[in-house]
This record gives sequence, C-alpha cells and structure tokens, in this order.
Amino acid sequence: MIQRLVDKGTWRNTIGVRDEYEWSSSEQILAPGDELRWEMELSANDFWGPFQRCTIHTAGTYRFIYWGFSDNDTGIALAAPFEIVE
Repeated sequence: MIQRLVDKGTWRNTIGVRDEYEWSSSEQILAPGDELRWEMELSANDFWGPFQRCTIHTAGTYRFIYWGFSDNDTGIALAAPFEIVE
C-alpha cells in the first residue's frame, strides 16, 4: 500500500487493494541480517495484480507500508517514507 501524508500526521491511501481481495497464504521467514526486496512498477494507468490507484500522485511525502505480519500481530506494519518532487 502507498499512503500520502496529508496534514498533522494523517496518512491517506493512494494505492491499495480492495478489502474483499484474498491474499495467498505464502510465508517466508528471514534470519537476522537477511533481506527481502519487493519491487512494484507504477504507471499512470496500469497496476500489477490486485492494486488500484485511489488518487493522483502529486509532489509530497509518501510512504510504502507493508502489512505482512500474521493475524496475531494486528496493527503492526513496516513503513518506508519517500518524497515525490515533481
């Protein structure tokens, strides 16, 4: 999911997945120090897989957020901020 910082710490989805989408139950466990790279190519109109654009991307502060933890860890996510400058 990609979110934009709109004001006073409020984040809004700009790319997401419909609530009814069913994710596969695949799991990958990483050892300490291991890394995982996930890439997604974005364009103005086309998106890979179940993703859809919720709004137009303009200059601002955004974050990629990964909700990939188990059901027992609800509310826990990893996020990486980035800027769009043009």
